Amino acid sequence: MEHSNPDAMPETPTGRTPTNACDIALEALADCDSIDLNSPEFRFYDHVDLDALNDLFAHRPSMINSVELEIKGMMLEIWMNEGLCARIREDK
Repeated sequence: MEHSNPDAMPETPTGRTPTNACDIALEALADCDSIDLNSPEFRFYDHVDLDALNDLFAHRPSMINSVELEIKGMMLEIWMNEGLCARIREDK
């Protein structure tokens, strides 16, 4: 599956390369105006098994094309394309 997405985030806003799928997912969520990562009501691990998500891309990158997760009415897509990429889109 090829993705050519201008919204994909191959780097974090700090300029460092994310080290795992959860890092890139959190960076994408941080840029989403509809989700407040600092809210006490939002805990990423309530929506995602962090170890499982990281393991999918760390141990099976040739088998996993992409993963889509629904989080608070938004779709989070993570994929491998010369590195981890992620984007958020509203589920319509």
